[in-house]
Amino acid sequence: MTAPALHNQHRTQVAFYFEATPGAVPADASAWATAEGAGDAFRMFVEEGDPSYIVGDSAVMNADMQTRVFGVQAPHKGLSTADGGTLRSRLWGTGDSYTDDTQVLGGTHSPLGSLLKHALGGGQLGHHTFVTAVTGLVLTLDSATNAAVGQIICIEDADDPGRLFPVQIKALAGSDATIDRALPFNIAINDKVYGTEMAYPEQAALTNPLDADFSTLSILYTKGPHVWMAGGAHLELTEMAFERGQQPKLTWGILAARGYPQGAGAPTVPAFAEPIAGQSADVKAIGRDTKCFIQTRGVTTWVSETLFSAKFVPGVPVKPQETVTEADDGMPGRVGYMTEPADTILELVVSLTDGQQTRWTAGTELVVSYYQVAPVGHGWVVHIAKAHLMEAPKLMLEGTNRWVIKVRATDDDEATAEAMQAKFIASLY
Repeated sequence: MTAPALHNQHRTQVAFYFEATPGAVPADASAWATAEGAGDAFRMFVEEGDPSYIVGDSAVMNADMQTRVFGVQAPHKGLSTADGGTLRSRLWGTGDSYTDDTQVLGGTHSPLGSLLKHALGGGQLGHHTFVTAVTGLVLTLDSATNAAVGQIICIEDADDPGRLFPVQIKALAGSDATIDRALPFNIAINDKVYGTEMAYPEQAALTNPLDADFSTLSILYTKGPHVWMAGGAHLELTEMAFERGQQPKLTWGILAARGYPQGAGAPTVPAFAEPIAGQSADVKAIGRDTKCFIQTRGVTTWVSETLFSAKFVPGVPVKPQETVTEADDGMPGRVGYMTEPADTILELVVSLTDGQQTRWTAGTELVVSYYQVAPVGHGWVVHIAKAHLMEAPKLMLEGTNRWVIKVRATDDDEATAEAMQAKFIASLY
């Protein structure tokens, strides 16, 4: 006898909808289901999501309205916000597969990639192709369609299929792409080149509601028969945590112009049909095949540093723009969102043997790539093209070889492409 599959009828599910008009939430459960079917909404696997911050319209108490000591208070309506929520999700790959001469994911961002692009502003989808010639760090691509300076591409060694190594395109002349560093194998003709799904900080998309990439979200929580919704929302990617033996975790802060509590504007449970993105993703744990390339900027020799731990703080803040008027019902008291200069920091605990720490001096310009050597569809990389060491390494504990180094990303003022100018790039492949 086959045991029935376990299913939690009261599991929490989180759905996202990119609003065509800021603050315009789907009208009801049917509209949510229709949006999902049209690809305008999706559910995504989150490990933690708390809807308690959705408080709806606030009541501003006014003691002058009490005519007697025991009179009934008559509060007046205030401008509502629903800021302060947090979501935590995993970091996984695109789920894509390689097909020669095609754009990644057919030109449509994945759910996770869409949220990364939303939170950071900028994004690109690369192209799958292969190598036709190699001269040092210059790769001649069979197709340069959708290729651009600053893009992250992944090379697969034909002698070791299923392991992808990310590099960055530093220059592009026709189909000749100059990559930023060597790899631990000799790149050869016919080696596959995988495009990636990239996200990176882009100021205009985070500060200008007229920018084509500016976006606000509707967020729907369901738990059994219970439903909560927020509208006119924006996510802030606050941290990427990489712990040994654990799957990488993303922490998202939530700002929302309005909350729709259960029974006060939130719809009933939609009849969703599509699967939950990331629920069955083969997310690789940190450890095996997780690598970190740290090299003095301009040095292209491949190296893999030994790390005890890593924590990445994107430092791309999202700030609400408040108003003193209620121009519309969808975003009362809020006109949009702003950002401030990114302050991106990568904190690493590294293994440095005697004398080795002397090459780590404060101010040294570095290139850093922290990535997963994974099959297509399951990999990721956090890439900093230009950074500096904030201070000399600090010994964590006397008698050990554990040293803390902090790297701060800086603008690459020598580059012209947006992805190169960005302080960091997060790519899925």
